[in-house]
Amino acid sequence: MATIQWAADKLQTGEHAPPHFRQVRNLLESAPGNTYLYPDDFGGGQATAAQVALRGTLDGRPNSRAVKFAMTTIESDLADDTALKNGAAADDAEQLQVQPWAMPDIAVAVYQPFADCSLLDLENYLSRKCKEGATIDSLITDLEGKDFKSGSDFSIWYDERGREYRQMGNHVSVREFHKMISELLPGDEDMHPSLLDMRRPPESLQGCAEALGSESLTMAKAKLVKCIAKLAQAAKKKGIAGQQWWPGETAAGKTRGTR
Repeated sequence: MATIQWAADKLQTGEHAPPHFRQVRNLLESAPGNTYLYPDDFGGGQATAAQVALRGTLDGRPNSRAVKFAMTTIESDLADDTALKNGAAADDAEQLQVQPWAMPDIAVAVYQPFADCSLLDLENYLSRKCKEGATIDSLITDLEGKDFKSGSDFSIWYDERGREYRQMGNHVSVREFHKMISELLPGDEDMHPSLLDMRRPPESLQGCAEALGSESLTMAKAKLVKCIAKLAQAAKKKGIAGQQWWPGETAAGKTRGTR
């Protein structure tokens, strides 16, 4: 029987669980030997139409190999706490809340002991558990404190903000997200003085973001990366060392213009 191992970071409290479980599912579905799938003869010769439809798909039934593997991808204390919730009382102390998870989390509570949880039940519970106490307001507040530091890796920064945006579900529009992003990016006052002295100064990252509107995140990122390239080109044209389009260091040794 073919086996696989989890090489990525383990899921921890405070993280966004759905992307983690998408990665888990992709790994299980691509495992050699169909180890984690319903067998091709599931249901036998008298199989129902529903059983036939399951053949070759991921077997996420309670106590399945898929569930057991998923538990190995979770931080040990969190996994232990989850597996121990096998009590008789339908409450948070003894069982898992397994109703579909979304933000805001307003679905009616449904409880299940761990032993009876499918892979989907486990995903719903851990998505809820890892984001315990998080609200749209708290997610927005957290986003507001993450200004882009000029000269750092923009792609990494933007991808991180994108992941945070997706946690907000459908409660913040792409237009609103771009408005938030614009407030975290350097504006005209954060450009190198030599660029500001140009007859036609290049557009700032903030100005570019303000004009994004309802562009997709992929298109928005491409436009912002292109804006940075233009700023660097302008700095090169002005002979600024390292194509530095943001202000240099002051006499005190602190970088001016970082937000």
